[in-house]
Amino acid sequence: MEQKKYFQPEIECASQEKMRAWQNERLKNTVRSVYDSVPYYRELMKEKNLTPDDIGGLDDLCRLPFLSKDDLREAYPYGLLARPLSDCVRIQSTSGTTGKRVVAFYTQHDLDVWEECCARAIVAAGGGKDDVVHVCYGYGLFTGGPGVSFECSEQTGMHINEDHFIAEIINPDTGEVLPEGSIGELVFTSITKEAFPLIRYRTRDICHLTRKPCSCGRTHVKMCKPMGRSDDMLIVKGVNVFPSQIETVLINRGYPANYQIVVDRVKNSDTLEVQVEMTNEMFSDNLGAVASRERELVDALKSMLGIYANVKLVNPKTITRSEGKAQRVIDKRKLH
Repeated sequence: MEQKKYFQPEIECASQEKMRAWQNERLKNTVRSVYDSVPYYRELMKEKNLTPDDIGGLDDLCRLPFLSKDDLREAYPYGLLARPLSDCVRIQSTSGTTGKRVVAFYTQHDLDVWEECCARAIVAAGGGKDDVVHVCYGYGLFTGGPGVSFECSEQTGMHINEDHFIAEIINPDTGEVLPEGSIGELVFTSITKEAFPLIRYRTRDICHLTRKPCSCGRTHVKMCKPMGRSDDMLIVKGVNVFPSQIETVLINRGYPANYQIVVDRVKNSDTLEVQVEMTNEMFSDNLGAVASRERELVDALKSMLGIYANVKLVNPKTITRSEGKAQRVIDKRKLH
């Protein structure tokens, strides 16, 4: 029988009781730290009439305020820094294509933890001390791949490094914490970061969590691959529709990721149209061939979404490009 490999077996295979004890203690320490050293967090907690003494562990996590990307932008650049800048050995940031950059700070301890989490992922993938890793990332200020979770040999989701991150699933509209297995928005709380801890950060990713026993032996909770974004989610004819679902259908059938979703309301009924660019190879003056391709996509999208979507294939380079992130959705409905 193949021997299972772990980088830190005492942590990766820890009992839920032991993990919960670690999380309780680390959460309390983190809340105390940010309350004492970060005015931005302190004001958020005061708005909810909370002090660190009110947070005794995981059971009180739901009482803490959420943090959003807008908060991170508003606090730019040093507003959420929990340690003196002189303690930080690395600074990274997002690209800032959709607004102010989000800047992240790391102490040496933070980097050491990050390295441990990445080592767990490498070992889970079969890596060992004699292997060589070719890092072919395009370096810049952006933090790519932050070591929060990793996939094991079972490949049915990603184990979250729970000794460093607490995961919740919430209703994106109400903020209510949902039970295990429910589909909702993923929320993370970092409990070992020194320079830049995040409390109940709303990722906007839609997924679900499971503690179903894993054949790899690891006990850390698993998250599924994100199914979409709560800020991108559309409700069309009562059905949740994510652009990522549509993109998956297109890519699986050889279409480029140049598309636009147009939602409208005609006679009190929602309409959904997907405009898709053809590649140069697909482009044809044969209207019958184009119509056939459109019907194939209509069927594939109905199978994925559960509702009818009109498909319009357009010439290459027809859909407007943008300098920043592409606008995938145009919602013409007047819902408010």
